[in-house]
Amino acid sequence: MFTSALCLVGSVYFFSQPAISFAFICGVVLSVFAIQPCFWNMAKFLSGASAAAGLAAINSLANLGGFFAQNTIPLVRDQMQSASAPMIYLAIVMLVGGLCTVMIIKWLQRKDAPSTITTATN
Repeated sequence: MFTSALCLVGSVYFFSQPAISFAFICGVVLSVFAIQPCFWNMAKFLSGASAAAGLAAINSLANLGGFFAQNTIPLVRDQMQSASAPMIYLAIVMLVGGLCTVMIIKWLQRKDAPSTITTATN
């Protein structure tokens, strides 16, 4: 997600040079499609009913993302009076999503790690 965000910002920065901007947009598409299997793989930490709930949560977040994207992007464009503002908005959303994903993975790893608390006996 971080690569997608950087590519979106790059496409805005090089807007006056269409070939470079298009290359950055291609980087966004490649990064987004590379991210998708990683999200579905996060459910492997779960089993049974919790795995079904995890897959349902991933699907629900994707549906919410589709709903909010089509409504917030025109709003950002109209409020900022800029054609590039929605790209920056999407880059910020991707950065937040990437940070949330990293925090969830760290939390899952910490949850599965054995406890290292030792007691001193005298």
